[in-house]
Amino acid sequence: MIKYPALLIAVIFISCKQEKKRPAGTHPPAKELQTAFNCTDLKEGTFRMAFYAVPDDTAVVTRKNNLQTEYYRASKFEVTTRMNWTDSCAYEITMVETNDPPSNKDKGKKALVRITKRQNDTIYFVSKFDDPNLPEHKGWMVKTGE
Repeated sequence: MIKYPALLIAVIFISCKQEKKRPAGTHPPAKELQTAFNCTDLKEGTFRMAFYAVPDDTAVVTRKNNLQTEYYRASKFEVTTRMNWTDSCAYEITMVETNDPPSNKDKGKKALVRITKRQNDTIYFVSKFDDPNLPEHKGWMVKTGE
């Protein structure tokens, strides 16, 4: 006979509890992002960046004083965003201005960028605008010091 049936029921309940799934396209809270690398050196500097969706249009990215300017070499577009670091390897950007006429409608929109991996000199990231109709974008960048 079991002496502690309430304890047994609690153990069964806890062991059978299913993990809650996060809605598609959302980022885990910062406390769930267990990064084994340091991102503090990424807050300022010059980088070369590309998105996997358009790998031929690399950008030169300059970060200073919480502003990021992206200049896309092939398309000649320039985008300026305000950066707000939410933890050591994640930040929110808000579009301030662009010379790309179709993107003018995106001024003021926000995106969350999460650095997912660092391998040698390459930094991998995922970005997602706060608009649920826009897809998540994955890309990479390298700090160049240009």
